Amino acid sequence: MTEAVQRVRNYMTRSVVTITPDLSVADAAERMLANKIRHLPVVHNAQLVGLITERDLALIDTLTNRQRKKVSIRQVMRTQPFVCSPDDPLVSVVRVMIEHKLGSVLVVEDGAPIGVFTTIDAMRRLVELAQLMELMGSVDE
Repeated sequence: MTEAVQRVRNYMTRSVVTITPDLSVADAAERMLANKIRHLPVVHNAQLVGLITERDLALIDTLTNRQRKKVSIRQVMRTQPFVCSPDDPLVSVVRVMIEHKLGSVLVVEDGAPIGVFTTIDAMRRLVELAQLMELMGSVDE
């Protein structure tokens, strides 16, 4: 029997690329570009301490004349990003994302990031469900 409640662990992106707070904003930009990602968890001793996003980098570029290499992640990271457990219900997490207009949620176990659930992951699931509904509709006809 399958569980009716869908869990975040089944839809999150599991390959987590991280950065440490002592590196520069330029390092974060390079890492995001190289890995084609927009959300970068910040870790210290394998524990989550923050988040920096592509949007944060764009904002930093418009608000400061400082060079990216001179600004550390620690100076600009979000220190309290929204986190969830891999066993949290998908619907609950997506509702919080909608309410707070979040582009990502960091999936954490024992203080360490094990995944990232993004709006892209949510859209993938939406497409799967829409295709299933279309398939079910064509069976009824």
